[in-house]
Amino acid sequence: MSGILVGQTRDHGGHHTWLRRLLSARPCKRAVRITVLEVLYTKRRLEPHEPGIFLIDLEKLTGRPREHLEFTVWFLVQKKLIQRADNSILVITADGVEYLESQEQTAQPTRRLHAVNE
Repeated sequence: MSGILVGQTRDHGGHHTWLRRLLSARPCKRAVRITVLEVLYTKRRLEPHEPGIFLIDLEKLTGRPREHLEFTVWFLVQKKLIQRADNSILVITADGVEYLESQEQTAQPTRRLHAVNE
């Protein structure tokens, strides 16, 4: 483990700041992924002819900085739950829809995004 810590910065208490960030952020990573999927799901459902969202718009809608979303987007693309179109627009895939819907069945009720007219 000491090889991993080489070159990392320490805060004033002697703890590794990157490790503290990692441990505190880990539980919310799944929530961020679900939120991204929910945003893209809602966009596809409400605007099927323009189902995609640019990363900058996703940043505004989720309240997460781009730096936090880049890993999430990479992960979701690798799992084929979302895809990046030629013009960098992010779109949920059919696998992403099925995954999100399966999570709704197994998870506790969560706050959902709703259209203004619903």
